[in-house]
Amino acid sequence: VTSNIGIPLIFDLDTMTSYNHDGTTNPVRPNLTGKNVIHRATLNKPAVTSTIMIDREGFPDGSISSIFQTNMDSISADYTFRALGRGESYEGMPADEVAEEQFIGSDSRLRMTFSAQMPFWLDAGSVIAYADTIEDVVEDIDNDYITSASLIFSYTSHLPIGIEITVALLDENRQEVEVEYKDRYRYFINAAPVDAEGAVSNPLDGSFSIDYDESIINDLKKAKHLVIKAKATGEKSSSRIKITEKDKFKVKAELRAEGGLSVNPVK
Repeated sequence: VTSNIGIPLIFDLDTMTSYNHDGTTNPVRPNLTGKNVIHRATLNKPAVTSTIMIDREGFPDGSISSIFQTNMDSISADYTFRALGRGESYEGMPADEVAEEQFIGSDSRLRMTFSAQMPFWLDAGSVIAYADTIEDVVEDIDNDYITSASLIFSYTSHLPIGIEITVALLDENRQEVEVEYKDRYRYFINAAPVDAEGAVSNPLDGSFSIDYDESIINDLKKAKHLVIKAKATGEKSSSRIKITEKDKFKVKAELRAEGGLSVNPVK
């Protein structure tokens, strides 16, 4: 907050409310005692900037976690600025700011900007989505002799979140191929085990496959690329999510096919 007012002010944050994509709201009341002084301008310093930081300690009941979720759409705040009342003292305000001569002019104003910094440590109920394209995995599947095939996906997860995988086939124009039995293209990977703080204790390795027989092999023959879409949630609905620089997820795709093979004899 930048002020050119020669009066020290108190910033009272009455309520912060998050508005979520599902239509719910989460109003909370922070406690800023001792951290919300707007310092006064002086004749030597006609404009003074004060920083007010609201952190987890300002929410002793932990309610700040209900605001900063990935489900959040926007945040609003109800706040007021006020001067000290007669004879009122305030923790955190220097005595000379109260004792010195105070002033206010016709051009007096307050200018406030707001920013938020969030560690990647999410509360229960948070959701993360990601998609990536694997190029040319199925480029050689278009010959007539293939009768069956399997797309095999191997993965290693260092993430403290469960991942719902959806695989999509793309044609040469990168348009999604309409497939039979869409449930075959979904797979759930469990969250890697975590400790009490939500950090991963052991990575999780595994694999899954999408199998094709003669009745549905044409779906695969139309494809040139794969898209892997990942939607992640916490290990349990009640677990927090903490991502560190050591946490990662990787997946590898390969194609195995069977069928007749025509070979020209050597003369």
